[in-house]
Amino acid sequence: MKSITLEDPNIRLSTSHDEIELLKDAFNDMLARLKLSANELIQAKAGEGRAHFLALQAQINPHFLYNSIMSISAAGQEAGSEKVQIMCAQLGDLLRYVASMNGDRTTIKDELGHVETYLKFVKWRYEDYWIFRSMSRVRCKASRSRSCFSNR
Repeated sequence: MKSITLEDPNIRLSTSHDEIELLKDAFNDMLARLKLSANELIQAKAGEGRAHFLALQAQINPHFLYNSIMSISAAGQEAGSEKVQIMCAQLGDLLRYVASMNGDRTTIKDELGHVETYLKFVKWRYEDYWIFRSMSRVRCKASRSRSCFSNR
């Protein structure tokens, strides 16, 4: 059996059993390809929906996080704790900096500002061991500087 194309639509089919068998096989192959194509389309649509959901979630999560930090800050204000308010503001600044990064490029000035905010934030934990004056002068009073920076 010859292939039928737009260039040569004048093909006549013979009535032999071999031609019918070839037509049946071609029809079955076409159905299998159609089924495969439909499954690929369903998977692509599902992936597109999942990507859209993740994009929305990525926008909503920081919003809830910032609102939570502001709630803690308000509780600190009600309790008269300026320390809690400052820590919440610093944490919000740290998170905003990370969330606002586009790609892997930043200026040295912005990065140093971020590091300074981070050091001021961490100083709350180590205020008895750490003296922080400026970006060029960080000194640890502990016997080993590792103890100031470890997560333990």
